[in-house]
Amino acid sequence: MTDRRTDMRAGYQIGALWGFMTGGPVGAMIGGFWGDQWHRWLEAAIPRFQVRIGSDALNTDALFTAMGALTEGQLAAHRAEGLIRHIGQHLRLDDEQLRAGLSRYLAGTADTGQFDEQLERLAPGLIADVNQISLVASALLQAAYLCDTITPVMRTRLDRVRKVLGVPERVFRQWEQEIREHLGQSPRADALSEAWRTLGVTPGSDFETVRAAYRRLMSRYHPDKWARGTHAELADAHDRSQAIQQAYALLRRHLKH
Repeated sequence: MTDRRTDMRAGYQIGALWGFMTGGPVGAMIGGFWGDQWHRWLEAAIPRFQVRIGSDALNTDALFTAMGALTEGQLAAHRAEGLIRHIGQHLRLDDEQLRAGLSRYLAGTADTGQFDEQLERLAPGLIADVNQISLVASALLQAAYLCDTITPVMRTRLDRVRKVLGVPERVFRQWEQEIREHLGQSPRADALSEAWRTLGVTPGSDFETVRAAYRRLMSRYHPDKWARGTHAELADAHDRSQAIQQAYALLRRHLKH
């Protein structure tokens, strides 16, 4: 086991890597700070944890597949490959393992309904392991925020990531906000844009149009409609119906209905 200074340095390095990819040198400084803060919180919350560096301690197949399923194919290929290589450097993956990682990522984009399954495959190896929790959270957050748009389905899944990893909501939201700011994203405008897109209606449409779209989509994606489907299909329907409901609630407030 590493001593405290070495372990805290690992948190800083992971955060700095994340910050650099999203915000350049300034992002690296901020990312390093939050990585260090998260490590401090985890050390206090989990006094006895096991530090393991290396791919043998992490289900990389599940991680890369989950990344692909999370982004739903929205992440540009060169960005996906770059992110996987950065993660691979930290895990000391060789070229063959990196190619396998990219293959798993692409498999995830082709079957987005398997996100829950892959996240559950990751969870057992992360219990009380600060480095791996940090790495997995950083990888999935980066994958989402490197996309042009964070869809409601992606947001629902990121919330599930936070809960499965046991990260405090305050810490998770602070990380997200830092990324948003460096990417120049406005949370309110971005959320409204996502809501219009989720319901498939033109921005500025009236409430009746929004309500009709909501009812049509819920009729299609309500989980009860998929009760006899596969586990992946049911999970996907659950995510989409939740995203549709959230989008409708936001637009309803926005249109004052």
